[in-house]
Amino acid sequence: SVAIADFILQRCLGVLPSCCPDLIYITTTKTFSATEMLRASLLLVALLHAAAHVSGAKVLVTGAGGRTGKLVFQKLKRDYAIMPLGLARSMKAVKALRKAGASDDEIIRADVTDKVALVSAMAGCDSVVLCTSAVPKIKFFTLLKVLFKKFVLRRKEPGRPEFTYPRGTPEEIDWLGAKLQIDAAKEA
Repeated sequence: SVAIADFILQRCLGVLPSCCPDLIYITTTKTFSATEMLRASLLLVALLHAAAHVSGAKVLVTGAGGRTGKLVFQKLKRDYAIMPLGLARSMKAVKALRKAGASDDEIIRADVTDKVALVSAMAGCDSVVLCTSAVPKIKFFTLLKVLFKKFVLRRKEPGRPEFTYPRGTPEEIDWLGAKLQIDAAKEA
C-alpha cells in the first residue's frame, strides 16, 4: 500500500512522499493553496482506508479542531471502518470537534509541541494524519494603516498589513511541531 501511496502522491500532487511503516508524510518545496492541501489530506485519508488491514483501525488526526483536520476527522468517522481520534490543542478546538460529531472518547487534548503528550496520544494508533498549521491573525491597526494609505493618500504601494501568530509561529507549529509529531509516531 505504501508503493501505491507513493505513486498516487507523485502522479496527483507532483510531490515526493517519504514513508515509513504506517506513516506517510510529504516532502516538497512546492507551495499549495488551501484547496490543494484539503485535496491532498482527503487523498491521504482514502489511502489510509485502503491501507487499513482490519476494520476498526485507530487513526489519530492532529489539528482535528481546525478546518482541514475537522473535515478529515468527519470523513474518517462517516465513510470508513476506521476509528478516528482527534487531537485538539485548545478548548475552542475541542468544542469545534464536538460540534463536528466527535464524542469525548474520540477527543484528545494535547499540544503538538509537547512530545510526551504526543507519544501518549499516539499510543495504540495504527496511523496518524497531520493537519496542524500555525494560524495567522491580522494586526488590525496595520490593516487600517494600509487602507488609509491606499484610499485616502492614494499611494500606489500602500504596503502590506502585518500578522501575528498568537498560538504558535509557523516555525514552532509547521516545522518543529510536525517534526515532533513524526518522531512521536515513530516511537509510539
